[in-house]
Amino acid sequence: MSTVTLAYRFALDLNDRQASTCAQHAGLARKAWNWALGERNERWETHEGKDRFVSCYDQQKAWVAQKPAWAYGMSAWAAVSAIMDVERAFVNFRAGRKAGRRVGFPRFKAKGKCRDSFRLRGSIKVEGGRVKLPVLGWLRIKGSASRFLADKILYATISREAAGWFVSITVEQERVEPVAPTGPAVGLDLGITHFATLSDGTVYDAPKPLWAALRKLRHEQKAQSRSKKNSAGRKRRNARVARTHVRVTAIRSDFLHRTSHAIATSHVAVGSRGWRRRIS
Repeated sequence: MSTVTLAYRFALDLNDRQASTCAQHAGLARKAWNWALGERNERWETHEGKDRFVSCYDQQKAWVAQKPAWAYGMSAWAAVSAIMDVERAFVNFRAGRKAGRRVGFPRFKAKGKCRDSFRLRGSIKVEGGRVKLPVLGWLRIKGSASRFLADKILYATISREAAGWFVSITVEQERVEPVAPTGPAVGLDLGITHFATLSDGTVYDAPKPLWAALRKLRHEQKAQSRSKKNSAGRKRRNARVARTHVRVTAIRSDFLHRTSHAIATSHVAVGSRGWRRRIS
């Protein structure tokens, strides 16, 4: 037995009020990120040596003293986690510079042009088909999360993709050491006609979800291009196009995970003669 850190991701089934609260928390995280990044950039340009850097703890105290009035009543962890992420970004920036790599400063996040997400810690509970988060309360999820009941929950990350919200729950879990596969060794060739062919004759054909969705996607993109810019109709059509792309991505990921798992667990060794992938 060993302790590992895993993350389980679920789609959230939210009402309008809950979706609005999630959007507000994402805006709070974006505001805290931009504020902390601006403070660090200014310090980097106006100071020398060790004075160029400020600790994450000092920034958190400064944020509490000057945070906007609309942030009261929202979870403080959304802003604190964003400030911690800025600290991590600057650590990576310094490490890259020290290693001689060409790296730039972390960038500011613009509303509508960045990924909406925030992270929460504290009293997080999972019960069947719902999850309880600080301030947000009980939220319904699509699927069952009963396997979390015996795990230690560390934190939850809420993010938006297209017009949907997702929660990724990070847990510490006891895992049994995997048993080594006992099947024969095989060779694998990734091709064009078939996605993958094994030396024992097994053939894996990709689902090609993009080809299946092209007709619908073409129709949605035409309607999108004809709509007025910055209008409510354009936003709705943007969401429809994004949902189609999210579905295509999900089908591809599911196929790749299932195929790689089936091959890895059935053969003691796998050798590849090339890397040509056609799953569109």
